[in-house]
Amino acid sequence: MSTDLKYLAFTAILAASLERGRPVSGHVYGREFVAAYAASGVTDTHEAIDREIADEMLEAGIWLFLRGGPPTTPWHSLPQAIKTVTELGASHKRVAVCTDDRDAHDLMLFGLDWVTREAIKAGMTPQQAWAMGSLHGATRFGMDGEIGGMGGGRRADLVRGVLAALERGDEMPVNLGNPTEVTVLQLAEIIVKLANSKSEIVHRELPVDDPKQRRPDITHARTLLGWEPEVPLEEGLSRTLEYFRSVV
Repeated sequence: MSTDLKYLAFTAILAASLERGRPVSGHVYGREFVAAYAASGVTDTHEAIDREIADEMLEAGIWLFLRGGPPTTPWHSLPQAIKTVTELGASHKRVAVCTDDRDAHDLMLFGLDWVTREAIKAGMTPQQAWAMGSLHGATRFGMDGEIGGMGGGRRADLVRGVLAALERGDEMPVNLGNPTEVTVLQLAEIIVKLANSKSEIVHRELPVDDPKQRRPDITHARTLLGWEPEVPLEEGLSRTLEYFRSVV
């Protein structure tokens, strides 16, 4: 394909995305491209490799995804790019973290939790790093208002556990959840009762891969972090219903 045809194809894809209100992610590196990025409608990038270009991109209104890749490669650019916040004083509100150049099996040990810990090592507070690894990405892609997204309906128990894991966790996975097992049917019945709903519970065939046990083992969280859930199920659901009634 000629350069002209590639350009026309790119602009057509970009225009169609913007017309549909879709987020446009950039993948071109270079300080000379920052103004063109912003003008074209590109609204995020993971290609900031140092504090200066990161600062310019934030000034242009572009979201930054600071990438955590294998530490010996250029794809681990977070330690340098994050200095736009820790040294130049930029706000971290449009900064998120991401993985890069990782194989699928790597993500068990070097996923977003690992990148978030790297952000703490680089000078961010645990609260800032947690937001960069969860809420900020959800906000950037318009997921923060969804049920199940990282919005205002999240309960303090989980947030407290996440922050404890960031501050005192080790290299092993930590389960955060309620060890009191509740079936999906029981959960649905409780929600219908608390919401005073007339919704009908419909039974379907169980999907092939659906787990039959939903009881996390939180032994590691208890012994390492001193964490366990404190809010009873019905109380937490009641608070969540109250929150959504206030905003819907």
